[in-house]
Amino acid sequence: MEKPKILLTCSEKVDNNNLSLICNHYYIEAIKNTGGIPILSDPSYKGLEDELIDIVQGIVLTGGGDVAPHFYGEDPHPETKYIDEKRDEFEIKILKKGVQKGLPIFGICRGIQLINVAFGGKLYQDLPNHTYNKNHMVNLKEDSFLKDIFKKDKIEVNSYHHQAINKVAPNFDIIAKTDDDIIEAIILKDKEKFVLGVQWHPERMYEAFKKLFKKFIEIVKEER
Repeated sequence: MEKPKILLTCSEKVDNNNLSLICNHYYIEAIKNTGGIPILSDPSYKGLEDELIDIVQGIVLTGGGDVAPHFYGEDPHPETKYIDEKRDEFEIKILKKGVQKGLPIFGICRGIQLINVAFGGKLYQDLPNHTYNKNHMVNLKEDSFLKDIFKKDKIEVNSYHHQAINKVAPNFDIIAKTDDDIIEAIILKDKEKFVLGVQWHPERMYEAFKKLFKKFIEIVKEER
């Protein structure tokens, strides 16, 4: 069977008037190693959203800067940084077109936040007591997608974020939380479509989360 093409949304960087596409190699390796072909895109693809959606079979919304707060009706907090509204607009359009077409979608860190905002949720703009860059445990909801994969009540994850979901978007279920009630994973309630978001970076803990990426690629293949 032909390997599925997976769209990886990326950020942009301007250096000496040169615009570059930025995508951490961990995402690329995770998709390659579990049987997909990574296809990179960034906001410079604006206007080609339909063409991109037509040539891929799944979407991964990657990490990056903060989603612009006006997308969820708030003014910026002093700690809200590295906003790229072009990226927000591009990814929201890609996300909604992908859902409409029925493409499986996997959001990571910023990706879960963008999914939540795009479908009517809100974010905590800063978590001052959050432990950054340290591993911690999250609790998996019974009879949930993640519990079915890992067969555990708790899993260890990493932390590279200072924002998180505050109000969860309608039509999404919370399927993982920390002991102090930070939302770590959500999934679309509509079983006919697959939209999953996790707050941690599983691509940086690939051996521990290989099953998650394999399951995503399996779902992509089933939907082709």
